[in-house]
Amino acid sequence: MNHIRVVCTTIIYLSFYSCAPASNHTAGFKYDLQHPTRQFDLPRSLREISGITFYTDHQLACIQDEKGKIYIYNMKKEVVKESIEFGPDHDYEAITMVNDTFYVLHSTGTIFRVTGFGSDIQQTKKYDTFLKKENNTEGLCYDPFSSTLLVACKGVSHKKGKEDTKEIYSFDLTSGKLSKKPVYKIRIEDLEKFMNKANINLPATMKENSFFEPSEIAVHPATNDIYVLSSVGKMIAVLDRTGKIKDVAMLDPSIAAHPEGMTFSNDGTLYISSEGNGKENVILEFVEIK
Repeated sequence: MNHIRVVCTTIIYLSFYSCAPASNHTAGFKYDLQHPTRQFDLPRSLREISGITFYTDHQLACIQDEKGKIYIYNMKKEVVKESIEFGPDHDYEAITMVNDTFYVLHSTGTIFRVTGFGSDIQQTKKYDTFLKKENNTEGLCYDPFSSTLLVACKGVSHKKGKEDTKEIYSFDLTSGKLSKKPVYKIRIEDLEKFMNKANINLPATMKENSFFEPSEIAVHPATNDIYVLSSVGKMIAVLDRTGKIKDVAMLDPSIAAHPEGMTFSNDGTLYISSEGNGKENVILEFVEIK
């Protein structure tokens, strides 16, 4: 009789567990990506916004696909203050700022350094890397932990052309060289296992090896964790400094149709920009949950 009771209890427990609702983020994730604390509706000039970074405390520097311009967006007045050319029109994907210098990433892995921004002595220097069009570099940020830039590839890995691993390289600001080997790798199989274990549903429209393709990268100012945004799948994966997957969270596609840009303010507030794709082009603000 006791044996039957134990078996029944186990069945009930397993049934309850298997029916537990899936979450849209892991318990340790610090932001509610379903409910932004503020939304900035962007003008048509930033309809194809592809990268953002802070310029001043209340101004974001933005770039958009195919235009060699840096746009300064004033968040207090909610207007584009100015747009300044830095190079020819190309497929620019990301932007970051180190001290008073901008760095802009092209989809082929080329990095542009812009000094003296907006002044009479503004100059642009181009750094070619061994990455190519098929690597499709879309993520760029400054990493204060290593004093380097991090470059995330959306496309195939460099060495073997595999699509089941997404690579992140470091760019040395002194030598102007990209690391020969990736400093971090995200294996799609590991990410899928992590999400299944955390009871997070994979995107319903996923295809094999294509539910996660890095479109931006940013370093949290307090924890130094590495946040990797994927427009495909509408999600963020968080890595610790060893490259281990730490957290995952899903974005609401109804509020972020095509999330491409991401950055943090100094206090840890998260900002994500989304291209229009027939919907509003926006920058979304997410205040950190304490």
